[in-house]
Amino acid sequence: MTQSLHKSKIFIILLIGVFALTAAGSAQSFGPKRTGPSLGFKFSGGLGYALDGGGDLENLRNGDLNYLADLGTETGMTATTNWKKMSFLPNFDADLIFFLTPNFGIGLGSGYISAQTKGELGWNYQYSGAEWWGTYTYDIADNWTREYKISAIPVRLSVYFSMPMNRLNVYGYIGAGYYFGKLDHSRLEDGTLNYDDSSWYYWNETWENTSQSTITETAKSNALGFHGGLGAEFMIGSNLALGIEVFGRFVNFNTWEGDYNFQETTHSRKWMESYGWYLDETDANTFGESGKLWYYEIFDQDYNHQYGEMYIWQDQPDDPSYRNVRAAAINLNAVGIKLSLRIFFNLF
Repeated sequence: MTQSLHKSKIFIILLIGVFALTAAGSAQSFGPKRTGPSLGFKFSGGLGYALDGGGDLENLRNGDLNYLADLGTETGMTATTNWKKMSFLPNFDADLIFFLTPNFGIGLGSGYISAQTKGELGWNYQYSGAEWWGTYTYDIADNWTREYKISAIPVRLSVYFSMPMNRLNVYGYIGAGYYFGKLDHSRLEDGTLNYDDSSWYYWNETWENTSQSTITETAKSNALGFHGGLGAEFMIGSNLALGIEVFGRFVNFNTWEGDYNFQETTHSRKWMESYGWYLDETDANTFGESGKLWYYEIFDQDYNHQYGEMYIWQDQPDDPSYRNVRAAAINLNAVGIKLSLRIFFNLF
């Protein structure tokens, strides 16, 4: 609720600024006036700051981090939790702007937005014990990397309000767009289990087990979004201007559909004193399905906590330990700064 109010306040501020420019521009224009319509091309690029880390993508990240924190607290395992919140989103835009008057214009544009977040996670556990027959040691480790890449191509319609002042032009815009989003997720996991014992009664033994698995997911989603901005540009020629602007964007993708693929290879071997390596096996497994991207929280009775997770399932996930099951919602909401270059021509 607090995040929603924060986003609303930002957008309201942008709207107030735009309408203030409209009123000022209608009252007076400074410097040489252009009375006829003009056509311009604006090219811009910049960096946006994600307002909440991508929505359910941030909930998933926190789920992995909280699980490893609880695991380390309860069992004494050594945990690796190197996964930062998704913060910065580069974007590039191109707009065709038709100014009916020096103060009012309509723009049609597109662009490219990208976002990426990557985490390195895992745990390691070592345990040594003693029995009447001798001593033994377990060394267990599980490490995985998760990487999400999100991109979107919008088709935007904007209303521009401008206030020319000699070589300086102050402007604002608001609008809506339809966004075509794509998501790529990869999860690479390596697990090991090593066991050694030393016995005065039995033959000494060694076990080695390793596993490597890969999960890849690709999904698409389309959504309606809104944008606005305030900027200033400096005329460096009769038909050329350089500018800087602050912008806000609100777009939430909540219906992702795509494909899930899983591959796993396991290798086991055992050694016994007087026999040597007497077992050596390798198994491979693959699985894939198509469906919807779901967000859910797994309740762990041992820790009395639930941890966010997100995967593509053919059907809605149904398990007694799952809570808050819903279609995953990933957003590209951001505020940021862009630099622009505008080329324009008087039509009459």
